[in-house]
Amino acid sequence: MSTTQASRTPGVLRSGAAVILGTVLTFGMSAAVPTSHMGKTYAQEVAPEGIPTGWHLAGTRPESYRVGVEDVAPSVGRSSAFLQSKVPETGGFGTLMQSIKAAQYAGERMRLRAELKSGDGSGGAGLWMRGDRGEKVVAFDNMQDRALTANRAGKTYDVVLYVPKDATGISFGVLLSGSGEVRMRGVQFEVVGLETATTGSNASQVRELPVTPVNLELRR
Repeated sequence: MSTTQASRTPGVLRSGAAVILGTVLTFGMSAAVPTSHMGKTYAQEVAPEGIPTGWHLAGTRPESYRVGVEDVAPSVGRSSAFLQSKVPETGGFGTLMQSIKAAQYAGERMRLRAELKSGDGSGGAGLWMRGDRGEKVVAFDNMQDRALTANRAGKTYDVVLYVPKDATGISFGVLLSGSGEVRMRGVQFEVVGLETATTGSNASQVRELPVTPVNLELRR
């Protein structure tokens, strides 16, 4: 991965090295690293065999996880990717992710959608997406408030973020905290309308301007 697409963990994941951002760390981890530690390398990407083309394995403990792809509907080219722990105690989390330039999507409301299924012992799993403006995180959601736990049947999940017009990069993927397994298929990344609500604990930090004046009557 290039340094310009630098990857931070899903508190902040850039594609080459994982960096941790305070309270948006990951499910079930008790210690949060302050934002002043951003830029410090905590984990490197690894490139195992079988990883989907264009994706990367990163996280705080990527060496504790394996990734693979299975054909679930070969006739239509549909595959399922899995992320699973290799050891009983991982001491962190792993993520299957990618980073892209934001230019084509800047100023849009973007939805990451996929079907996820968790396996035995899952400490917490979910989709995540992050928008960056240079080194600054401007939009983020990792499903921390609605994480999958052990033995959750296949279901479609969404992460929706507004990408500011001056954003420079977007990173997204699926993460697994602790031991267990998560499977992902049917991934979609698409522009959605304003009728689709944004998600994420920091969605309120991105203020979107109305298209016309509002409440000229000064009602409460």
